[in-house]
Amino acid sequence: MNIHRRWVMLFAACGGAAFASWLRRKNGNEKKAQTADLHDWENEGGNLEPSPEASDSRVTTGSA
Repeated sequence: MNIHRRWVMLFAACGGAAFASWLRRKNGNEKKAQTADLHDWENEGGNLEPSPEASDSRVTTGSA
């Protein structure tokens, strides 16, 4: 390999590492934002809907 090809390989490797780092940071920031939004929503009193299976089989206790 000549010196020009080595420089190109070095710059390509550095660019690929920088791009991978950027993608990882971007995905992490999006996940943190989504988690923060979920916590804010839950603190306002929001509840997730129960699954259809859970609402079909209700168990009552005591006398009616």
